[in-house]
Amino acid sequence: MIAASSVQNSNGSSNQSILDKLLDSNIWNEYIQKKEKQAANNERVKHYQQMFSDSHCVETLTEIGLGVHEFTLPVKKLISKFHAGKKRTVYTYREDEMLALRVIAYLSHEYDGFFSDSLYSFRTGYGVRDAIAKLRFTKNIDNMYGYKTDIHNYFNSIDVGILLEDLKVNLLDRKLIKLFESLLLDKRAVFNGEVIEEDKGVMAGTPISPFLANFYLRDVDEYFTKKDCIYMRYADDILILAKDKVQLNVLRDELVKKIAEKKLEMNPKKEQYFLPGEPFNFLGFSISKDRVDISPVTICKLKGKIRRSTRSIRRWMLDRKAPVKGTIKAMIRTYNQKFFGPDEEELTWARWFFPIITTDESLRVVDNYLQEHLRYIATGRFNKKNYDIVPYEMLKECGYRALVSEYHSLLESKKRID
Repeated sequence: MIAASSVQNSNGSSNQSILDKLLDSNIWNEYIQKKEKQAANNERVKHYQQMFSDSHCVETLTEIGLGVHEFTLPVKKLISKFHAGKKRTVYTYREDEMLALRVIAYLSHEYDGFFSDSLYSFRTGYGVRDAIAKLRFTKNIDNMYGYKTDIHNYFNSIDVGILLEDLKVNLLDRKLIKLFESLLLDKRAVFNGEVIEEDKGVMAGTPISPFLANFYLRDVDEYFTKKDCIYMRYADDILILAKDKVQLNVLRDELVKKIAEKKLEMNPKKEQYFLPGEPFNFLGFSISKDRVDISPVTICKLKGKIRRSTRSIRRWMLDRKAPVKGTIKAMIRTYNQKFFGPDEEELTWARWFFPIITTDESLRVVDNYLQEHLRYIATGRFNKKNYDIVPYEMLKECGYRALVSEYHSLLESKKRID
């Protein structure tokens, strides 16, 4: 890992911008090799390879690398959240521009050492697994008081003026900062086919937004890392563990003040306090000294989503007089996508939860709940007769993949590799 000071020195002593590297086809090959190692979606890798060979895409990469490209307006999309009825706002650019921004995001990892060790989001060598492992193996964690919160609409609420000033002071890559300025200061976006103007923050959904979101609270992370406590941040999720209630309340008040100074707001519905020895929730996990499971809040939200989508798809089936089996297949496809992928850029359950949890207890609850609702599609009732009408073999024929089985298959494959 590059130390923060060495990042600054290397930038001070070199005139090469990240954008200059974008002109090097060897960098494109490095990016492809990285995606191949992830191997979650070979079709996507092949598509990227084709794009890097396309003259129009190469022209776009070259223009961006030279700092002369004029980006198209981003398209605003409202995406349904998997665990809730709410929608989140994301932005996307033209496909070739998005690929160029992905390569820039890949290159921006050279700044990973710029951040505090308490930041676990979107960094090489850091991640949710490392955060949970640190919590599990922290001495006397059962004697600590905890506070967990998140920042409301973080990515799209970041104050662009504050961010750009901080970048100008701390980064010497003027060419890269100029690119950020051109994208972030333009308030225009396309929504439902019309051009609108709005504050977009760092535009969640764009490949550069994670780096910028990491950077925006860099000084806040540093401040709390130096305190006598455990402080962790993953994007907009923040956890503080303190030795007693008084210290925790002081730290919480300081955090609220510093977040407000950044013109951001805490999400009061997401604030949680934990007593010593009590399992606590962070990043969708329920964590205690002895085990890690999926948090009850996450399971509850998922059940609500399953319940709502089941009723909706059954009404659709009855209105259209669609076949029962085909309708069940459609429902299963939706949840297989959310649970297992195959898109490596989505945070599926298999990628987020499976490598970290130490028990299948919550997975069994979800399996049973989903199976009951898949059977409900056929009958409109919840009863034992459903098992005869829609046996488990039929669910498997429709493509059903049990979470428990997939989880243990992953564990077995890891054992073989080890």
